[in-house]
Amino acid sequence: MSIKDVAFVAVILGVLGILILAMLISLGYFVLYKRLMKGQKKLTLRRTALQMLLIACVFIVLGATLLLRTASGSGRTDLQPFSQYRSAWYNFSYPEWRNIVLNIAMFIPFGVLIPVLYPKLRAVWKITAICLVGTLLIETTQLITHRGIFAVDDILHNVLGGVIGYGLFCFVFLLMGKRFQAGRLLAALLPLLVTIASFSGIYAYYQGKEYGIVTETYINRIDMKNISLSNEAELSNEPAEALLYQTSGMASQEQIHAFADGFFSAIGAAPDESLTQKHDRGTYFYANSPAGDELCLGVRNFAMTYTYEDFSAFQHEKTMPGEGEIRKQLDELGVQVPETAEFSQEKKSRSRFDAVPDSKGALSMWGYLECESYDDGTIKYVENNIVRCYPLKPATIISEQAAYEKIAKGMFRCGSQLPVAALHVKAVGLTYCMDTKGFLQPAYCFQTEIDGQEQKLVIPAM
Repeated sequence: MSIKDVAFVAVILGVLGILILAMLISLGYFVLYKRLMKGQKKLTLRRTALQMLLIACVFIVLGATLLLRTASGSGRTDLQPFSQYRSAWYNFSYPEWRNIVLNIAMFIPFGVLIPVLYPKLRAVWKITAICLVGTLLIETTQLITHRGIFAVDDILHNVLGGVIGYGLFCFVFLLMGKRFQAGRLLAALLPLLVTIASFSGIYAYYQGKEYGIVTETYINRIDMKNISLSNEAELSNEPAEALLYQTSGMASQEQIHAFADGFFSAIGAAPDESLTQKHDRGTYFYANSPAGDELCLGVRNFAMTYTYEDFSAFQHEKTMPGEGEIRKQLDELGVQVPETAEFSQEKKSRSRFDAVPDSKGALSMWGYLECESYDDGTIKYVENNIVRCYPLKPATIISEQAAYEKIAKGMFRCGSQLPVAALHVKAVGLTYCMDTKGFLQPAYCFQTEIDGQEQKLVIPAM
């Protein structure tokens, strides 16, 4: 579900909450209080409107955190503080950063509305306690119902949002007072200012970095105490030197649309602009082939790598022709594969081409291409991650032994289900990873067996 869909449903839930509250207030005030209890106090429009707004916020938060989520297989926890920041940083994930900001923002209204409606609760520790209890109830419910992760960071963000909201309330309240108190006004805005400064600092730090983030970097350390680690590879202790490479990097929307138009034009397809969908990491284009089959081309923002699918594939059977025939079929799609790329057929009935260094170890192309061929002699699936690259400059990298020691400390990403019992290193070699600014940074690729299953572990080398 996209953020627009979530926002739309959240607004619907908020309106629904207001309607339910309006009915309850009407029933309680006019029937129970006025008619049966003969009450004399009048119901003010201002207070009623604020209470409705508060209940609407409650419905929106419950919808975003519980009602709009589907249950997973089991309850999960994330008890490491600030792990969401490491994940957002090393995954370079806009949705993850957005979720952090939204987790803070959605509790700000409570910090404002509660002290407005209930003067006895006008204390920062009281607002903090209310937000803490509220978010603990939400996180615990998520854990029990399997509709999310019980995360320490979520608790911290929600409480921070409540404190920011209370600070805004205090700021307005002080401005409306008779005496101007600059110190107290600044103190009221301090939570908001510190939060804005922190996120601005993160953004400025990233923009100031010479190179981008290698997304293969570990997020949380793996506990190695109960994992049997062994090694049969010969590891060098000496720091080495490796070339850095540059790719085309981030593409503009104009470049992406021009690429999609050229791709579909080459195969005689008619794109439907009304179906084009722009996402955080790329844009999806849809078209019809000359035979009327629906096609999809997903072009990623970085270096315009792409995925192509012909949805008529389910009407045909997969085949595994040889390299020459595969290259011919790709050429008919307008897809050029480097002559020096290594060909293999191993995984899920797919053919694969890997760009490899030349005889001197230099790169001109980097990445891989996977495709699926069908019994009508066409390719109906392409995953093309091959990009052109250019040498930039040499850089000093850590030794193989230093990279291995990172594995020993649990500083790697593991594709296996944790916990694992045994990790055996068989070999190590130098590879490259594209960072988030389009540079190819050197990394060590360890060929391992984890609980008997072959797996590659990548350790950034810079």
